[in-house]
Amino acid sequence: MTSAPPPHNPEEKQRLARLGDTSEGAIAERLRAALKVARLTQKDVARMLERPVQTINAQFKKGRPSIELMRLFYRGYRIDFNFLINGDFAQLPSDVQNELIEVLDELERYGRRKASSD
Repeated sequence: MTSAPPPHNPEEKQRLARLGDTSEGAIAERLRAALKVARLTQKDVARMLERPVQTINAQFKKGRPSIELMRLFYRGYRIDFNFLINGDFAQLPSDVQNELIEVLDELERYGRRKASSD
């Protein structure tokens, strides 16, 4: 039986969510986390929004989500634009908040491992 990871303290959550960081890189990272929490692929999103996959890919890669993409995450998965654009997670439901923070933690650990192997 695996145990749940320890909860993150508020400062750690802010750091992982990059609270207040509106750079394209930070937004792109939060979009990747939202995609994983929603259990979607970019192809799924393209199909749902009736847009070319290349358009959706560019939004994720460049950290420039469209209004319709942010609306999809909010209406379908309770992830609002405050989190996507600014890293503000306080208003998110606790289950969504916890999932996003865990995914951001995984992405950071993966990024560190990848950087150390390069």
